[in-house]
Parts: sequence; C-alpha cells; structure tokens
Amino acid sequence: ERNNLANKAVLTKSDHWEYEAEIRTLQKTFGKYPFKKECLTEIIFGCKSDPKEIVEIRKIIVDAKYPNLKFKQVKLRDNQYDIDILDI
Repeated sequence: ERNNLANKAVLTKSDHWEYEAEIRTLQKTFGKYPFKKECLTEIIFGCKSDPKEIVEIRKIIVDAKYPNLKFKQVKLRDNQYDIDILDI
C-alpha cells in the first residue's frame, strides 16, 4: 500500500499540465538509465538555477550530441504570480 501511494504521488499529474507531454519514469536501481537521445527534446532550467551550472550542463549535452534539443529557462513575471518559459 505504501509503495503504491508513493508511485501514485510521483507518477500522477494534473490534467492542467497535459500540454507539457511529460514522461516520467521510476527506476528500481540508482545510476544511469539508457534511453534514445532523440527522446530528450527539451531541458527547462528553473528560475533560480545557477548560471554556472546551466553553462556546465549545456556543455555536457552539446558534447554528447543530443539532436534537436532545446534549452529553456523559467522566468518570473514582474509584479505577477506567473511565469514565462524562454528559449536560452
């Protein structure tokens, strides 16, 4: 029962976010998980992401030759309770 509840909490997402077409996976072991590079199409960095870490991650991804990958970042709107997701 406890594991089912944890899985449901991690794998359930409100229909309000269905436009994201997000895919979530859970692995039974820690470590690398192989997948087709074509499956990763976008990386969205949070609004508080460290710029140095963004540069480092972008370099790793570019060096790994992921095709058609877009980088974006969340930005808070001034004086509003809303966000924008911008290409970077």
